[in-house]
Amino acid sequence: MRRYCLAVGLTLSVLSIPTLALPLRWVQGFVENSGQWNVPYRFVYAAPGLTLGVLPNAMVLDAFEQQRLPVEQDRYAVPLSVVHRRGQVVWMEFLGASPAPAVEALTDAVQQLTFFRATPSARVARVFSQVQIRDLYPGITLLLHATSEGPRYDFWLEPNANPQQLRIALRGASSLTLSPDGRELRLWWAAERPIVLHSQLQAYQPVGGHLRPVPVRFAVQKLSDGTPTVHFELGAYDPTLPLVIDPLIFITCIGSGADELAPAVQVLRDGSVLTLLQVEELPFRMTPGAYDTTYNGLTDVVLARFDPTLRRLLFATYLGGSGTELAVGVGVDAEGNLYAIGNTNSPDFPTTVGAFRQQLNGGMDVFVTKLSPTGAALRFSTYIGGNNDDIATTAVVRSDGITVIAGRTRSANYPTTSAAHQRTYAGNWDVFMTGLSNTGASLSFSTFLGGSDNESAWAVAVDPEGYTYLCGETASSNFPNFPVPSSMNPGNRPYDRDYNGGGDAFVAKFAPTSASLRYCTFLGGSAQDYATAIVPRDNGEVWVAGVTRSTNFPITGLTYNNRHSGGQDVFVARFSSSGLGTSALLYSTFLGGSADEEARAILELRNRPVLVGWTRSANFPVTSDAHNRTPLGGQDLFITSFADITATQLEYSTFAGSLRDELPLAAVAADARGNLFIAGQTNSPNLCALSEGVQSGYGGGNSDAFLAKYVFVKLQLIAPRGGERFCAGSQIPFSWQAEGITLAPGDTSRIELSSDGAQWSPIGSTTATVYTWTVPANWVAGRYWARVVHIASGLSDAADSAFTIALPPTITVQPPDSVSLCVGDTLVLSVSAAGDSLSYQWLKDGTPLPGAIAPQLRLPITSLAQAGRYSVRVRGICAPEQTSRATQVLVEERPRILQSPSATTASAGTAVCLTVSVSGGRTRQLQWLKDGVPIPGARDTSYCIPNVTLADSGEYRCVVWNRCGSDTSAPARLSVVSVGELPSPPSVRIHLLPAPDHPQLLRVESSALPARTVLYSLLGQPLRSGRTELALEGIAAGVYVLVVEFPQQRVSFPILLLR
Repeated sequence: MRRYCLAVGLTLSVLSIPTLALPLRWVQGFVENSGQWNVPYRFVYAAPGLTLGVLPNAMVLDAFEQQRLPVEQDRYAVPLSVVHRRGQVVWMEFLGASPAPAVEALTDAVQQLTFFRATPSARVARVFSQVQIRDLYPGITLLLHATSEGPRYDFWLEPNANPQQLRIALRGASSLTLSPDGRELRLWWAAERPIVLHSQLQAYQPVGGHLRPVPVRFAVQKLSDGTPTVHFELGAYDPTLPLVIDPLIFITCIGSGADELAPAVQVLRDGSVLTLLQVEELPFRMTPGAYDTTYNGLTDVVLARFDPTLRRLLFATYLGGSGTELAVGVGVDAEGNLYAIGNTNSPDFPTTVGAFRQQLNGGMDVFVTKLSPTGAALRFSTYIGGNNDDIATTAVVRSDGITVIAGRTRSANYPTTSAAHQRTYAGNWDVFMTGLSNTGASLSFSTFLGGSDNESAWAVAVDPEGYTYLCGETASSNFPNFPVPSSMNPGNRPYDRDYNGGGDAFVAKFAPTSASLRYCTFLGGSAQDYATAIVPRDNGEVWVAGVTRSTNFPITGLTYNNRHSGGQDVFVARFSSSGLGTSALLYSTFLGGSADEEARAILELRNRPVLVGWTRSANFPVTSDAHNRTPLGGQDLFITSFADITATQLEYSTFAGSLRDELPLAAVAADARGNLFIAGQTNSPNLCALSEGVQSGYGGGNSDAFLAKYVFVKLQLIAPRGGERFCAGSQIPFSWQAEGITLAPGDTSRIELSSDGAQWSPIGSTTATVYTWTVPANWVAGRYWARVVHIASGLSDAADSAFTIALPPTITVQPPDSVSLCVGDTLVLSVSAAGDSLSYQWLKDGTPLPGAIAPQLRLPITSLAQAGRYSVRVRGICAPEQTSRATQVLVEERPRILQSPSATTASAGTAVCLTVSVSGGRTRQLQWLKDGVPIPGARDTSYCIPNVTLADSGEYRCVVWNRCGSDTSAPARLSVVSVGELPSPPSVRIHLLPAPDHPQLLRVESSALPARTVLYSLLGQPLRSGRTELALEGIAAGVYVLVVEFPQQRVSFPILLLR
């Protein structure tokens, strides 16, 4: 069925979601509303700063900007946020639309999202690349497409559908402006700047492979209430052909999105990466018009799983209730079940039957949620807490499924277990350390740890034997260090029993099956010190990293740096397995520059401590082979690896980040090779612009979460680097260099090509550092960029510029088979060819024509000799050359009469012949005329009348012509008289020599000299002419007419030739 198409494309770059936890913008598609959002939208498309909601008879755009306002808080306060948001809601309402059109998906789902919001029952929402509102008007369907730039919509009109039905009311727009030519429409927000720009409006109809333009313009009217409406005014067009109306539409972002952070990351056995994101909910606005409001920022958490390259989102599961959820940690057990740990004050956070706590206890509680390996089903979900605020700050999941959570609490009734080291709340903020069973039904162990002042845990870890290691900070001089020495055993003491002032770091070790201490020690100097990261070694020793402002921080003898560098330095320390005695501190060093830095994570890779943190010091120590040896701006990441277990030298150290601020959280994990995955928070559009992952761009707001992979590999593509040319069938050599501490023998690299530098297609893989690729014969010619990808790390390097793949020339349009021309015409032949760097040479009968080297040949025809076979030879940089078909060129000229007929007087009853002499004109035609009237059948050079009568008297002419032109003889008058009126003709005798029966020569003897003698056939065709002798050789036997012409008379004789 033929369809009319009225296509109005709309590309949106930013969108907002009603009560929706971002990062839905990671999902490029239309998300169905299966009940996870309490709004009437059927589908939602989201991007930063704007929401597009699809209703049966409208599309709703909410364009906004928002800013998180600063709230004065100390380090121990419950995280709060206040958000200022302003924006504009515009309804695109389809006036007079069908009352109940079908809103449906057109394609299979491209992704699936799972929502647990205020209920343990999952709501699964599918994501589609195309949806439609079918029969929006009679015969008109609205089709919406998801593209990388945003959504686009088209109106499709069936036959006989009336485009004048389409009227769109724009409710809530502050103003509209229309350009003078009607091809640009701007929708303004609060008279500040356009949020939607429709420009370059065009309409066309496809006709025979071409696009026939149709006049079109926007037309704006107003309803009685002043609401502007838009429709299309079309010029004349063919109603039997499809019609396309296509404006080019831009969106100007008027604001930013929400704030996100990623405080947790873990690498799973298959190499995929699990992270827990804290994302802000965006309250939905439906009332048309501008708004400006301030509200408490609420957040949800999203458990997301990515492939090892971070380029593909495998799934996302949303967790939350009506309040605020804060992300803390993730984990996985031996069976592959996934864990999300955080904080919530939502009374309706989803919990499961039989869980440890199914109700909010008060203030902010801890939550622990266990999900299936796909994230689609809850295994259990529970609250943990007391009647005041309980803030988890760190968590780890043991292989046996016990979840260890640590943080700080103000709840005197925070739940503890019988074997706990400290079951009594000591005041202010105390540390808690809790182990939740793998069923989620009970606590395996739980304890307070604190003194009379404030303390907080910042990092927790477990070793393979189940021992738990905890570090943080305390301001309590009576913080419970352990063990307490006795007079009988004075050496049974922790490394440092005495509070040093200004706030100290603490390090503690707990037994595997209870909350009983093995040791707990202060660590610090006279200024502020706190521990932020901890990781145990296989032998029970433990690495600890943190922050110190103390110039007298305890440093061991053999160290990397024994001097405080200024500001806030990082410290790195290693404790013995027992942690007892003053010799328990095996190693300690400063690390930093003259400004501030903070360690956020520490790992041990290949017996080397590796630190990740942030720095503001331009002179932070880096190595000569650093990826970035100078600061990038703002607050940078640092990644530092020591050379060995002694940690006296740096193996590698680099800045990482962008022009603004990056904050790695306590979220660093390593895969089996030692590649690092770092999660955190950034306010830098520059960092997000470098992304090749699921979101390549800054989402907006004060900050975005980031998830980065850092590989200790250098990869450099050597060839091709760009500028080269290759032919189909030829071989392209690829080569690259790869070096680094995370390389392994047999690593595979993938070679990829891209025609635009954005979308890449693999062409091969190898375990070597060279690869040869043969260009297929049917490969599409064009410019291509090369890239090599180290598969294990995901690291890639691409050429700076493109090389060219060329194909042999192909003649796409041939010259004609033949051409007929006249002398004086111009021969025009042309050819079309595809290929690279083409050259042309035209040939005549196989011989090159000098100077004929263009796709079109223009040759003036000046002679008959230019007739022949013409062709063109096409050459490119790639063989073989191609020769076109040969065009047969036929050339002729205009015929001309060289001798006109003579005037003749003849007696009635005699024979008369009139003759012309003609040259040229291969396809000429003749016509005799008497007194200007064509004589039927008189079409030869001679016109003979065997027996003239008086009626034959008149003026005779001969016309000769062909397609090149014509010529007309001079007139010849034939006068016919009665017998006796003419003077007696000269006497004539005819001799046939040598004999009448074998004549070879005809001789005329007369009393007067003839002017001309002509031998005619009986049809009037002249055969021989002369004066007195005619050669008869070649003349067959038969009857002929001999005409002897005298100046005033002609005498005719019948001649019989015998052979």
